[in-house]
Amino acid sequence: MAILLKQSLKGLEIRNESLFKATAHDASTLFSSLDQEHKAMFSEAIFRRKSLTWNDIKSSDRHGLGTEKIPKTSINAPIPRFKTEDIENFLVFRYHGKDPMVGYRQKDIFFVLWFDHNFTLYDH
Repeated sequence: MAILLKQSLKGLEIRNESLFKATAHDASTLFSSLDQEHKAMFSEAIFRRKSLTWNDIKSSDRHGLGTEKIPKTSINAPIPRFKTEDIENFLVFRYHGKDPMVGYRQKDIFFVLWFDHNFTLYDH
């Protein structure tokens, strides 16, 4: 599994594999905003999911290795316009205890838009 910071999605086939991509207006700012502990736990969370398929993730506990959906209207932050206009729900994964990372899935790739370790992005 790799954290893909920049890659074209053209020609990507849906294979039910899970891949995570950190993205934002400035992807380096997104990750660099985390302290060392949160960076380490994000890496650990990705590593723990590396062999899971999306079906495995869907059947896992939302506070474990699984995910939950959050309506777009529940987000308390500006929503990037790129690739998100047609999205109604965002996906939430836990990466450090109950600390969520929030983003969206396109084909088999999960794009991280926010780390919400202050629990202010949406009502928890």
